[in-house]
Amino acid sequence: MRIQSYLWIIPFISFLFGYLLLGTLFQPKEFETPAIVGKQLLSAVSILSDHKLNIRFLAQKQDPDLPQGTILSQKPLPRRKIKTNQAVYVVISKKPPKTPCPTLLNKPLESIVKELEKKNIRNKSYFLPSKHPKNSCLAQYPCPLTPLKGKNIITYVSDGNKKPVILPDFKNKKIIEVVEFLRKYEPQIKIEIIHSPSCKFDHICDENCIVSDQRPLAGSIVKLDDKNPISVHLKIIRT
Repeated sequence: MRIQSYLWIIPFISFLFGYLLLGTLFQPKEFETPAIVGKQLLSAVSILSDHKLNIRFLAQKQDPDLPQGTILSQKPLPRRKIKTNQAVYVVISKKPPKTPCPTLLNKPLESIVKELEKKNIRNKSYFLPSKHPKNSCLAQYPCPLTPLKGKNIITYVSDGNKKPVILPDFKNKKIIEVVEFLRKYEPQIKIEIIHSPSCKFDHICDENCIVSDQRPLAGSIVKLDDKNPISVHLKIIRT
């Protein structure tokens, strides 16, 4: 009679025993956390996936020397115990924003050097003949405001020397056309017109005035310089 009064406990004991047995059989086993510090994000995800672990991002830190997405730290640490389906929390690297290339056009070389030194940017200058002021920046690479890759800039600077040009042949051309052409280069060129035969003082050249001779001769190599202008002598005849 006493035994029968305790039979109602048997189902509960059986349930508790089964629950403990199943928990023991199917409970995730602990294993060492794999080391993923220093690995790229894709490689780290693959390693954790093989161990049936999840990845969670804690933060991103700027590092100019590491590739984007490098694992900087992890939690739990390597070789610490972890279970299947648990998460590994990581901090990954990212590149700092690229500096826009400064605008150097038309600036003197001296100020360019000072500006780039403050920004820790190296400059390589090439000097070119130009009509622009000496030591002024004519062009640059990379272009202004484009993202600056690395710490190098190339500048092309005026050396103050004028590029030699070849004087065209003006013979048999209308003087009004020749004068219009040469005036584009004033004050580097002075025009002197000589009529043959001599004309009246109040003479105004028209389409009938033709260049018969010139000095310097056609094909002469001359330099255009504001401080030392060249004189172009044109001999005119009327047709």
